[in-house]
Amino acid sequence: MESSDVSSQEKLDRLFAEKKITQAEYERLQRSLAGGASNVEDEKSIEDQRPVERSKQLPWQVWLSIGILTVAGFMQFALLIGKQPLAAIIIVAISIPMIYGLYHKHRWAFIVFIVFCLISIIGVFKNPIAVLLNLIFGFILFTAHPYFFSKRDISIP
Repeated sequence: MESSDVSSQEKLDRLFAEKKITQAEYERLQRSLAGGASNVEDEKSIEDQRPVERSKQLPWQVWLSIGILTVAGFMQFALLIGKQPLAAIIIVAISIPMIYGLYHKHRWAFIVFIVFCLISIIGVFKNPIAVLLNLIFGFILFTAHPYFFSKRDISIP
């Protein structure tokens, strides 16, 4: 065995011991090491092949934005349900897809969130506190733009 094969096997053993890969992945990667990686899928890194828990990969900015949308949605719903039920339903109908989109890394949700923050800053809201909060929250989510527009997601043929 060559030294690169030994170090690859040691890395594989370490990943399996640390429970970062499953038994099936371990066996498949061992076979590919023994026979040489001929399959393109086998040449990918182990990190790319296994699913990562979404909660471990979401940046704190996205969590904060999801929390803000959730709290604001509940508050607006509670305030509007008695006076304007249609407006309350519209708030919920907008908030749920936005929360879902941010959680699942949809670019449209990121863009819509930023655009709504910019619209409120430009002058839709007359309350300066609401404008300031939207500016802060829009900036916080904007700092997470590499998460939504990473080079890893863009596939070049």
